[in-house]
Amino acid sequence: MDYIKNLVPTEDNIAESYKHDSVGRKTLVHDFIHMLDEIPGNSSVAISGEWGSGKTFFVKQVKLVLDKNNAILNGTADPDYKMELKNNFLTLYFDAWLHDNDEEPLASLITLLTEAAGHEDNEYSKEKVKKAIDMGIGILNMFLPKNAATAMDILKAAGDTGAFFSLDKDSFRPEEEKTADMIQDFYDAIIPEHADRLVVFIDELDRCKPDFAVRFLERIKHYLLLDDRVIFVFSINREQLEQTIKHFYGYGFDSHRYLDRFFDFTPRFGEADVDKFCSFIDGEKHPATYDTYSGYYKYLIKHFHMTMREITSYLNITKKLFEANRLDIPGAFYEKTKQCVIYIYAPILCAVEITSPEKYNALINGNGSDIIRDVGRDCYFPEFSQLWEEGETPDSSNTDKTFVSLTDKYVELYEAVFMFPADKHSVNIGKFIIKNDTKEFVLNAINSLGVIR
Repeated sequence: MDYIKNLVPTEDNIAESYKHDSVGRKTLVHDFIHMLDEIPGNSSVAISGEWGSGKTFFVKQVKLVLDKNNAILNGTADPDYKMELKNNFLTLYFDAWLHDNDEEPLASLITLLTEAAGHEDNEYSKEKVKKAIDMGIGILNMFLPKNAATAMDILKAAGDTGAFFSLDKDSFRPEEEKTADMIQDFYDAIIPEHADRLVVFIDELDRCKPDFAVRFLERIKHYLLLDDRVIFVFSINREQLEQTIKHFYGYGFDSHRYLDRFFDFTPRFGEADVDKFCSFIDGEKHPATYDTYSGYYKYLIKHFHMTMREITSYLNITKKLFEANRLDIPGAFYEKTKQCVIYIYAPILCAVEITSPEKYNALINGNGSDIIRDVGRDCYFPEFSQLWEEGETPDSSNTDKTFVSLTDKYVELYEAVFMFPADKHSVNIGKFIIKNDTKEFVLNAINSLGVIR
């Protein structure tokens, strides 16, 4: 079976995953766009989710649909993306983490905004870019030291600046009280001919250095959100960003309330549809026996609330486990026992190793009976009839035998494997034979797959 690669948010993958609703968030994308369309003035919106939960995919899907529905730039909207919107949106995507070594946090963002002033290769477009460059230099000079050439160097790539460099740079230095007018003029050079409103998507700010993240937020709040046509959308792990802010201001600082000053809306970011996502990233045809167990794996994915990135890693692990421990390969019953134990517990161990190292340590040290029981409350494990003794039954309606639930049997088997009694050579659970090396066999099987995580 082929190894599944992490799904990279390329243009093709974004478009394909949107069209096929491969993550189950298409409705959420539309709801979010309608919310943006109804915002009356400037606003700052935060989309919060764990790392690897698909936030970048989500905001790029939103950006894609907004771009396709911009009638000013595109004319008629593509039928695959058409929505009824009141506004045309100009969108920009900015990866803050790529720029957190910048001396001035806004330098690269202003450059990106400048480039949006003109796309066509003609004199009119070049003039628009030149005008935006001049304004961008003026805005950046408000923050940079007078002797800093950073703004000039960064903006050089935005257009033809030959004539500009002959000018006296100090003449571009605005007074603080004129900042709002400068920002307004800057947006006037960018927005009207392209859209009714501007949406700037800021990604990965929670990964940035603390001083950069704080200065970036405050620059945007106090300077770039002064125009009613502008919306900033931050894709973040809010908990991590709060820790970043505490690192900057001190761990007694109330970073939660601090962020509330910046974000006007924090809409709910729904979980991915596990079944759709698994089918999208793993379209390979599998043996029937693997398909039998894939439902068990998907249940564990949902039970442990895995992110999209974690799901990809987990499916790779379970596929490799299946290939290495095929139950349909002939062998002695003790070998069958070890294979069955791997089929039952290795998927759980791999799931908790990915999502909760503390639970993983509890499981391998024999302290995980409650974890096994919790997993078994809502799911029937892959059933092995050999687990029950002659006088036992998993059927509660059978009054001729002693009822023992499937969950209780799996807890009993877990304890036999991971709490093996020192005074025993072997322990029988039904027809299963557990020996003192069974636990080692299971852990070695998992550890051998560490390279693919």
